[in-house]
Amino acid sequence: MVTLDGCPGLEIRTEHHGCSRILFLTGELDLTAVPLVELHAFPCRESETAQDLVIDLEGITFCDSSGAAALIHVLERTKRAQGRLTLTGIPRQIKRRLGQMGVIDLFHTAETIPEGTAGGK
Repeated sequence: MVTLDGCPGLEIRTEHHGCSRILFLTGELDLTAVPLVELHAFPCRESETAQDLVIDLEGITFCDSSGAAALIHVLERTKRAQGRLTLTGIPRQIKRRLGQMGVIDLFHTAETIPEGTAGGK
């Protein structure tokens, strides 16, 4: 697990599955977490190579508008690189919150990692 100074509320673990990078997020997805999410989603700042990205939110306990904006930014950047972003394991309260913000339908979603690496909905 990796944490970033100033971001004690979020931990990220990264794995690879075929051509997909998988981020497992645990904790709070808020303003202080944005730099950490972007760092792990795009470890080579200048690289815009196509890569599918799966973000597993099963361990997320809180997501505010800054966290949602970070996910949207990652989505847009992934699309520019002709990759695909899929959110998996979304807790019911987080899915409801993203729905209330009107952004849940922007994302491909899947219940599990295997479904997410296979393409999501």
